[in-house]
Amino acid sequence: MSEIVVTLEQIKEMLPHREPFLFIDAITKLEPNLIEGYRDIKAEEFYFAGHFPGYPVLPGVLMVEAIAQAGVLLVCEVREKPRGRNTPFAG
Repeated sequence: MSEIVVTLEQIKEMLPHREPFLFIDAITKLEPNLIEGYRDIKAEEFYFAGHFPGYPVLPGVLMVEAIAQAGVLLVCEVREKPRGRNTPFAG
């Protein structure tokens, strides 16, 4: 796995989302025009019970939500850089 550059705790400082609707566990790459992160998806996640029983599929709308959350983190990082901040999400 890649090195974590933004931890879950730092993500929670930037986003109002909390479990079960926080869909990013960590950011592994953060550049002015690129963000990469991951979510550790478990078989016990609530949405798998009904989508679809016996053939679990991650709902596309939740994938889109994860992308949107990553996008917000990227915008926050880009917005902070012109102020001379050198570390991700430095306050």
